Amino acid sequence: MIISLALSFIAIASGTLLTYTYDEGAPLASRLCSGACIGFGALGLVGFILAMILGLTPLSIALTAIILATSFLLLINKERRAQANADLDRAIQAINRASTRPDRWAFLYFLFYAGVAIAMWLIFSRALLEKPEGIYTGVLNNYGDLPFHLSVITRFAFGRNFPPEDPTFAGVRFTYPFITDFISAIFVRAGASLRDSLFIENFIVGVALVGVLHRFGQVLLRNRTAAILTPVLVILNGGFGWMMLGRCKKD
Repeated sequence: MIISLALSFIAIASGTLLTYTYDEGAPLASRLCSGACIGFGALGLVGFILAMILGLTPLSIALTAIILATSFLLLINKERRAQANADLDRAIQAINRASTRPDRWAFLYFLFYAGVAIAMWLIFSRALLEKPEGIYTGVLNNYGDLPFHLSVITRFAFGRNFPPEDPTFAGVRFTYPFITDFISAIFVRAGASLRDSLFIENFIVGVALVGVLHRFGQVLLRNRTAAILTPVLVILNGGFGWMMLGRCKKD
């Protein structure tokens, strides 16, 4: 699992540095969220190309990490390095200010993202439960999805499914978007369990998605309240219908 976490760190750092090539003025927290999504996408794409040539082996995984780490060369540019240092200093100052003299919005942001992190942790930690008698899930939608995704991951990790065939139909070209499953397969080959391989990716990208949507709301609407509601509405399927769950009665 340690190697998988290291790969995740490299992917996030790589994606964060790439945001300096196109997103001017973004705060460091937003860069980290965007960087997590970009970095994991790059991890899957680069890893898949190398796996097509070398197989999903320790060598291809190591080369993938090295290629992703080349984004650190962006820091050779003095202006870009100075901008990264300034963003880091501003982030540290903001944390110190929020901890010593918190205002209303700093407190609300802390509660919001703490709640998001806790919710994502609770949900994704129950996505796959391994017990002596078999595999279980604590997420209702996973009853149908989990067996399929596990078959995709294990085919990549242990079945040498390159070029990829549909794990359900032998000899049929795989048309399902599989990069997220391939990333989990990389983590499995790096030593993580199936449960940990799913959790690492899902938790990081899930929290990052909220941050990206929050920034999108801020830029588009220029209103703090609306910006916080943006990821809430998206994740809860675009409306407040979920509130009806509290009024449901058993027959």
